[in-house]
Amino acid sequence: MDDERLAALPGWRVNAAGRLEKTFRHEGFRAGLEFVKRVGEMCEATDHHGDLHLTWGATRLEVWTHATGGLTDKDFAWAARAEKLWGA
Repeated sequence: MDDERLAALPGWRVNAAGRLEKTFRHEGFRAGLEFVKRVGEMCEATDHHGDLHLTWGATRLEVWTHATGGLTDKDFAWAARAEKLWGA
């Protein structure tokens, strides 16, 4: 089941820690900062908080459900929302 959900999220992978992860590339720092702001607002609105790693030229998002120690439907939905925000 996770393979199907992962296939629907281009560029996302399950990392060695068992978390959903994707790195988004951008020009400079400001574009990443704006993206992180949008994702942060989405985290607050959904009460589901991933890890956001911002550096010049790239933003890496990582999400999993702390309570279960793994991936749930909520994580895949979070990743899909983040994808939409990237294009916003």
